[in-house]
Amino acid sequence: MAEFMPKFRLGGVAPHAASVTDWAHYQFYYLVPRSVLFVWTGLSPGLAEMTAKDAIEAIRSWDDCVEQLMRRKCDWIELEGVPVSGLLGRDRVLDLIDQTKRKTGVSVCSRLESAIAAMQHLGVKSVAIGASWGGKVSEAIAKYLDAVNIRVAAEAGLGQNLAEYSAQTEEQVMRQSLEQGRKVAALAPKADAIWLPGGWIAAHTIVPLEREFGKPVITNFNGTIWNALRRTNVVPPIRGRGKLLAS
Repeated sequence: MAEFMPKFRLGGVAPHAASVTDWAHYQFYYLVPRSVLFVWTGLSPGLAEMTAKDAIEAIRSWDDCVEQLMRRKCDWIELEGVPVSGLLGRDRVLDLIDQTKRKTGVSVCSRLESAIAAMQHLGVKSVAIGASWGGKVSEAIAKYLDAVNIRVAAEAGLGQNLAEYSAQTEEQVMRQSLEQGRKVAALAPKADAIWLPGGWIAAHTIVPLEREFGKPVITNFNGTIWNALRRTNVVPPIRGRGKLLAS
């Protein structure tokens, strides 16, 4: 029976209330060994309008979400949604992580902090960002990265809110991710890495963009997988899924 049980449970708190989801999990399992279980819940109300006010309101349900994930015996809990962290600011995010670690006794992080850890591991000093958002969110994330000495070399933001992003088909989102990656790579040819933080369906972009532009590609999932699973030696190097997971 043991072979059918997960060896590691990775919990995620999404930036919106829990609803039907399939592709996010599908691309996650495409990247990781089958011994890892992805457990997912969501903030309520979610980050509807991509404002600091919305982020502050949404994060009020964080403790309830953490409690749900602890009941599922998660080994690692992560605040998903890069815009949530960006709009809250790094000081508040780090404080939230620290408080939750002390309260639960498990590893806690955020999607944005995992991406930063991955960039630092790869020696990234400047990054080209292809995102679904724009405006104030982009400004907040640039400020967040500046605090860890990572410069935004270029950004291609679409100005979408969560509802607009979610209304697209999987095929539309997959094409959009590739187009955004190619666009920002062309805008900032000297950037150290390409970062695609704006969508759950981006695992398919990693290998083709790395081959095309010769630099590492960081997405929502491979940053988290590297930080939670590779860096901590839960899983061995994952070959054929890009430079980050192979390291």
